[in-house]
Amino acid sequence: MQAVAPHDDREFVIERISGGQSNPTFYVTCGTRRLVVRKQPNGSLLPSAHAIDREFRVMSAISATEVPVPRMVRYCDDQNVIATPFYVMERVEGRVYHQSALPGCAPAHNRSRPVPERSKARRERRDGRSPNLVNAP
Repeated sequence: MQAVAPHDDREFVIERISGGQSNPTFYVTCGTRRLVVRKQPNGSLLPSAHAIDREFRVMSAISATEVPVPRMVRYCDDQNVIATPFYVMERVEGRVYHQSALPGCAPAHNRSRPVPERSKARRERRDGRSPNLVNAP
């Protein structure tokens, strides 16, 4: 984590969070800096499984568009650091939905989600040929 916050002697607080699909996900806090770490699971994996590198590249590419995504901080494939490839991104405050049906949300809330709707419209306007996305299979 020193690569992310060099010269910062404060303690890192790490909290594993649920969700994250099948890639372990952690909140990391150092002082006022709040980050998210996503990593591959431990153990042997199929070559294309748990493609953390692809996830990082796609999110980085999307950040150059109008679609709101967290700022990507760093990707690391050195397995000597935490035993698997991982990436770090800024933590964005907001509500986390673990189920796409949005249980517990009033129907009016489901219809009035402005950011996802604006994001969907922006995605639909794009032709999918962004130079940043060409190499992000």
